[in-house]
Amino acid sequence: MTDTLFAYGSLRVGRIMHAVAGTAYLSQPATAKGYACYQVKGATYPGLIEKTDTETTGCIYQSITEASWKRLDEFEGILYIRQSISVTTQTGQKVSAQAYLIQPDKQHDLTSIIWDFDHFLSHNLDTFIKRNFGGHLPPERKSDPPAP
Repeated sequence: MTDTLFAYGSLRVGRIMHAVAGTAYLSQPATAKGYACYQVKGATYPGLIEKTDTETTGCIYQSITEASWKRLDEFEGILYIRQSISVTTQTGQKVSAQAYLIQPDKQHDLTSIIWDFDHFLSHNLDTFIKRNFGGHLPPERKSDPPAP
């Protein structure tokens, strides 16, 4: 199994990834072809499903530890299933990565609205942090790249 995570939703935010995984990881932009990212009903976060002729932008985090995978699995919960997918980095390199996809029997929990990362950052990030982390996250380090 790969030690790389493809993040397409809230985990693209470095401080959220750090809080969930328990460790700060560096990210790099990546794209998953053949996958679509829709908003979950009644939520500010997305779900990923396979869909031909689409692509989803996100980032990859590499060298994820087993302890971090356990924390990530717990955070994602029963709505998602972790599975290997192929993603492409900005440099064109194909990488095998783990991604959290919506469980097939839970896809009815998705809206038909394509999830927008920029909208999440500008309109929903603060509320998401308050609901999931009590409003407190590790500060971003100056050496951390901004979320792609």
